[in-house]
Amino acid sequence: MSKSLNTLLMEYLKDSNLSDELVLKTISTHVDTARILNLFHYEFRDINYLLEAITHSSFLNEFSLLDKHNEKLEFLGDSVLNILISNVIFHLYPQAKEGELSRLRSALVCEESLIKLAYFLGLDKVLLLGKGELHTLKDSESMLADCFEAVLGAIFLDGGFPAVQFSFDQMMKNYLELEGEQFIHFDNLLEFDAKSILQERTMKEFKALPEYVYEQLENRKFKISIYVNKVFLADIESPSKKKGAKLLAKKVLQENLLEGVENGA
Repeated sequence: MSKSLNTLLMEYLKDSNLSDELVLKTISTHVDTARILNLFHYEFRDINYLLEAITHSSFLNEFSLLDKHNEKLEFLGDSVLNILISNVIFHLYPQAKEGELSRLRSALVCEESLIKLAYFLGLDKVLLLGKGELHTLKDSESMLADCFEAVLGAIFLDGGFPAVQFSFDQMMKNYLELEGEQFIHFDNLLEFDAKSILQERTMKEFKALPEYVYEQLENRKFKISIYVNKVFLADIESPSKKKGAKLLAKKVLQENLLEGVENGA
């Protein structure tokens, strides 16, 4: 079983005499990197852009050989992603209203959505993290969302907008083929934006907002309960308030739990 790129580079970078060329060769030829580039159908002209995109600031704290991390590329990639998604849904749903498209775009570029794409690509295997962050990645998955945006920013700088647009389209085609579902679809509003959908429904039907009640448990989890018009609907246990509330809202919608709420208007 081959070592992850992160582990391999940590071993390499302990050698102060290591050449930049060997670092770049390791990145460009590693099986995990190759898979990502294959899913994007892209080959970097300057592999330094990719190195920067997958380097978290914590990695630089331990290894002075590298001098750039991915925060600026994340900033750039965020804007690139919004344009890419906007262009796709504008043409995919010509009858949709502006508000509907805005909601769908927000759902598709939210952190949870990007984390899902990051795992699909295997960015968790190549993201270069310091030792501390490496062991807490599951609890700090936002770093994967940031890395995904940084990779888009890297492709944009390396090849321009036509290149990143082509690569994004290829990745979406590969997602459909390998996952068996469309990533860009209105069904994903429920997947990634259930709280907003539930709020709109409760305001429309009951003129009331959902109320989420959080209780700290001894096992480092939260018990989250949801009420509408003071009517208890469901509860859930989760290590994250944010993720738990999203799952709870999704549960209410999928199981039609609003049927038991009386209109307080």
